[in-house]
Amino acid sequence: MVTLKVTINGGIAPLPVKIYVDNLASTNDFRFTRDESFEEPLNLQPGKYSIMVGGKNPENGNTDVSLTGEFIDGPEPQSSFNRSTPVFSVLFFIEV
Repeated sequence: MVTLKVTINGGIAPLPVKIYVDNLASTNDFRFTRDESFEEPLNLQPGKYSIMVGGKNPENGNTDVSLTGEFIDGPEPQSSFNRSTPVFSVLFFIEV
């Protein structure tokens, strides 16, 4: 099991956070959005994935993004990020 956690600090995100999970070996991709901080279990079949998380921070806010769980490889380049830019994007590569 893999868990994606996004914590929005400093207010409410002005736009929903968008998540795109790409199965690199097939077209079994999925995407979803969240309006606030969340912790989401991702039930991924064995394989290689890229996971992109993007959104807009509250004014003077920041967002923490982390990916935890059982991996064969990754997460690359790291398992957690803090983004304080007005608009952010985070990309993970994993194999489960």
